Amino acid sequence: MHRGLENFIGEIDRSFNRITSGIIISSLILGSSLVMTLGAGPTIFGLPFFGILGFVLASVLGLWLGIVILKSGKF
Repeated sequence: MHRGLENFIGEIDRSFNRITSGIIISSLILGSSLVMTLGAGPTIFGLPFFGILGFVLASVLGLWLGIVILKSGKF
C-alpha cells in the first residue's frame, strides 16, 4: 500500500459523494417533471402533490449541496 495518500483518498471520497448527490437531485427533478406532466396522483391547487414534493426536496438538497461546496472553499 502506498503511504501518504490519505488526503487524496479523502478528496476522492468527497468528490464521489458530491457527484452521487448531484445525480440524486437531478433524478428527483426529472421524476418530478414527469409526474407534473402526467398529472398523476393527488393534487393541491390543481398541481400534482408528488411533483411539487419532488421539486421542493430537490431544491432543499440542491441548496444544501451548494452551501457545503461553498463552505469547503474548493470549487
